[in-house]
Amino acid sequence: MDYCFPEGRPKKNDGEEPKRTFTVLALKEQISGTTYCSIVPKKGTSYVIVAKIINWIEEMGHEKIIVKCDNEPSISQVQNEIIEKRKGKTTIPDNSPKGESQSNGLAEHTMTEVEGWIRTIKLHIENRTGMNIQAGSAIMSWIARHVG
Repeated sequence: MDYCFPEGRPKKNDGEEPKRTFTVLALKEQISGTTYCSIVPKKGTSYVIVAKIINWIEEMGHEKIIVKCDNEPSISQVQNEIIEKRKGKTTIPDNSPKGESQSNGLAEHTMTEVEGWIRTIKLHIENRTGMNIQAGSAIMSWIARHVG
């Protein structure tokens, strides 16, 4: 589980407003390779996002899961909320050591895949329709949901 930024991270250039970007939270179920993606308003926990993740986990039918992520506070917060909401079911946290992103290779690879698919679908829609899709557009949420 991790965050990615398909449009790049927000940047300020010489006092300008930062470029409008969006943040995607993505998870991958290791056995089937199924991915869950959702645009989130910001890093950190959200009742709605955690409820959607738990619903996705329940649809997979796993009673016992391992939630692996890095030690970044915002993603650990989501991990802890998932554990708390799944009381009565086995949910094991697995955090990679600080500065060791390679030990969370599945998540890193998933983020690369998700970013690529989001950009590909966005460009395809733009080319087919002649529209310029902005980061805050509602269709970006649809794209993220359907990448997973």
